[in-house]
Amino acid sequence: MSPFFFVMNALELLLLKLGSSFFLSKFLPYFLMVFLGLGLAIAVFRQGLKVKKWVNASLVFLLAVLPFGIYFLAFPIYRGDLMSMGYCPKSSLEFPFESGVVVVALPGCKYCSESTKLMNQIHQKLPGKTQYWVLGTDSLDVSAYDKLLSEEIFCRLALHQKELLPITEGSFPTFLWIKNYRIEKAWHNNDFGVYALQEIAL
Repeated sequence: MSPFFFVMNALELLLLKLGSSFFLSKFLPYFLMVFLGLGLAIAVFRQGLKVKKWVNASLVFLLAVLPFGIYFLAFPIYRGDLMSMGYCPKSSLEFPFESGVVVVALPGCKYCSESTKLMNQIHQKLPGKTQYWVLGTDSLDVSAYDKLLSEEIFCRLALHQKELLPITEGSFPTFLWIKNYRIEKAWHNNDFGVYALQEIAL
């Protein structure tokens, strides 16, 4: 499966800022597009255009589905938005903070770098700390991510790297939900969607 880059668009971020949940922020715009399409279709239908009935019906139908279709193509819904795609690693590894999200990243990993866009957008809506743990060897590996992350997101060389690597199952980035100092759940990049965010935020 090809990695996708999940980021929130301006409308979703506005809804989130106004206090909506991750679920509502994701799916409400689709309903708004449906109502917009219906409004356009009704407006054209009432005009009573002097064209053949099948042309008028086709135009009304096209206007009804067009806003939703365009929005869906621009901002698709992924499996990770609709269902729980995470896994629960069997690990006794303890973290130095009680709760939060740890993004396990590799030096030079473009998918890991892309993930910083989402975390910069949403870290204030997540409980606890948000941190990037880099499976690297020196400070240069960390500074590359520091440049991409907001000041509120802490980035460091990963602790317990030998124990952490099997937890990722070789997929990067891997998102770890930390609860009571331990890993509650984990997601690979392809699986980390709105459903995961909603689980963490509850």
